[in-house]
Formats: sequence, C-alpha cells, structure tokens
Amino acid sequence: MRRTPTSLLVLLVALVAGACTADRVASPDPTVPTAPSTTTIAVATTAPDPFAVPATIDAAYVDRVLVELNKVYGDVGRKIRATGRYERSDLDPLGAIFNQPLLELQVKQFATIPEMDAALFKNPPGDRRMTVEELITSRPDCIFAKVLFDVSAVVTNPPPAEPVYLTLRPTQPGANPKGINTTPWSMSGESDARQDQCVA
Repeated sequence: MRRTPTSLLVLLVALVAGACTADRVASPDPTVPTAPSTTTIAVATTAPDPFAVPATIDAAYVDRVLVELNKVYGDVGRKIRATGRYERSDLDPLGAIFNQPLLELQVKQFATIPEMDAALFKNPPGDRRMTVEELITSRPDCIFAKVLFDVSAVVTNPPPAEPVYLTLRPTQPGANPKGINTTPWSMSGESDARQDQCVA
C-alpha cells in the first residue's frame, strides 16, 4: 500500500524514537482507574392493542372500532367497483364484520353493486363514516350507540349525514379466520329506531 509523504515522516519519527529508547528500561505505566463497565439491555416493548376491550368503553374507543370495520366494508366495495363483478369469495370479508342476521342483508346489497351505475360512486369510493353522537349502552358483550352516518366519501351525490342506531356485538366464533377484522366486534344491527338491542 502506497503511503503519503506525511505517513512516511510519521513512520520515520517513530522508528528513530524507538531506537533511542531501546536501551532504556521501560517503566510501568501508571495505573489509571477506569470507569466500571455498564451493559445496556434492550427490553422489547409491545404496543398496547388499540382494540382490546377497555375497562370503560367510551365513545373514542367505539369510533376507533367503527373506522376499522368500515375500512373492511369499503375494501369489499372498492374491489367490486374496480372489476364490475364479484365472486362469492369477494364477499367473505363481510362475515368478519357483520353478525347474523345483518350479514345476510349486507351480502344481498353488495351483490347488486355491479348492476348500479358507476357514475353513482366516487372513483375510487372511500369509506363510509360513523361517528358516535351518544353511547347508550356499553358493555363487554354489547354496544348500542347513536352514530352520525356519512357516505359522502362513497357516492357522488350523497344525502346529508343522518343519525343511525347501531348495535355492536362480539364477532361470532369462526367468522374471522383470516384476521381481516382486527377488532373483537362486529355490527349486529342498524336501525332508525332508538330501541336498545342490548336489552332486547
């Protein structure tokens, strides 16, 4: 490896200094106290599950759940709108976010999408929005809430947002095998009537 002139000079000085001190008895280096070594251990942390059922179910929690459920709902609609047709398997994700009997009604509605005028939908359609206006019942096994239902991101000429009464219950066993729904909840009822399905 070729050295630069500066490197050669440093090397020569070191050699001369070594020759001059070769006949000297080396004295031990003074002992210098060293700081105690420290070891840092990385501790893996896991972010809390934002959809785990909290001790107190509040409107903010239900809003988060609804955003997630409506994203799955929107993904199904977007796929059908993009292809102009559907296979039965395209509707399988609906089973992960709707409990019976609401699931059967939703499957029938989605099956009619290819027949609808494409101009009715935004391209691509967004997600429908549900925002809690009043949390009427909030238990680990049932939620009943008045929500503001908004489809302005889905259709080109949306109606005004309107209140709807929504029931959420735990997703039925075996209905979410692929983990499409990352929440423990599914929609079990939508109604214009303030009839609490959690106490019915």
